[in-house]
Amino acid sequence: MKPRTSTILIVLPAAGMLAILTGCDGLPPPPVREPPKSDAAPAPETPASGSVETQIVEAPPPSPLEQVFAPPRPGEYMEIQTTGGTSYWGYYREQDDVNVRIVASNRFMTIPVQDIATATLERIDKRTFVEAVSKRIDTPSPEGEAGHANPPAPEKLLELRREDSGPWAMRIMRADLEALRWGPGLAFGNMPERRLYKGDRVYEIRTEGEWILIAASPEAARGMGWISRYAVIRPDETDLAVILNEVARLMRSGYVESISVSSREAKVHPDAWLADVPVAREGKTRMLSLYCTLKSGGRAANLRIRRADNGERLADYSRSRGFREVVP
Repeated sequence: MKPRTSTILIVLPAAGMLAILTGCDGLPPPPVREPPKSDAAPAPETPASGSVETQIVEAPPPSPLEQVFAPPRPGEYMEIQTTGGTSYWGYYREQDDVNVRIVASNRFMTIPVQDIATATLERIDKRTFVEAVSKRIDTPSPEGEAGHANPPAPEKLLELRREDSGPWAMRIMRADLEALRWGPGLAFGNMPERRLYKGDRVYEIRTEGEWILIAASPEAARGMGWISRYAVIRPDETDLAVILNEVARLMRSGYVESISVSSREAKVHPDAWLADVPVAREGKTRMLSLYCTLKSGGRAANLRIRRADNGERLADYSRSRGFREVVP
């Protein structure tokens, strides 16, 4: 009987070779040579060629001013001003480092960031906002923004200035207000746990554009927050000179294009009206109604707000029913 053959695979670690032996069954197995032992520490593993090592780097915490920045919400109606003087009104959608995208006149528009005016960038870009506010309150910018180490605190926007010396004018809240803002504009976020109610008395410290810094009392050491100047009622609103000045301000800004005392109606810029905050729309309409009342000899005047471009009715105001917007 012919013996069966078998194939034995031998690995020689020291030589890095393979040996194949063919023999008969019953042969003793070949000896297994152990690699020599060494007391040396094992060499560190080397990443294989082409492997990627991941390094986790924690992002620095946001600066105080970055925390109060409130970027526009998707769907917010706003004006985009360009460096060439052109303005685009539309619904904000999104942005990146290169472009800003809006929906204007039912079509998508992409506007390069480099073509957008600084005033608009302060509203939509966090970095530009922080730099602008840092200069406004005259304190160093955060590290990485302008090379300074101490970021300004948003509380500085509420501090009193030398020109803020009293007596401050008393104002009455026109309606409930859910939140006050850290600064004069929509780019400033809401302050936590700060709200006002219709009829509350506040004191106007300072005015910047359409925003006022208010305090809770005439002896306050600092302001409590910023609100729209049209969210309050002025005790001197029966003074025709005051009303004329307010209406002239609205017409110079282009918000109001015309007002007719005889027909009791005002025509407004439709885009500016749509982009305005609700409490400001109501306050401006009431101001225009007071203007018509005083100009007509004191008779209470109902007022109708229309679009300046096509005459479409936007809102009505009367002393008995108050302010009512027309739902499209």
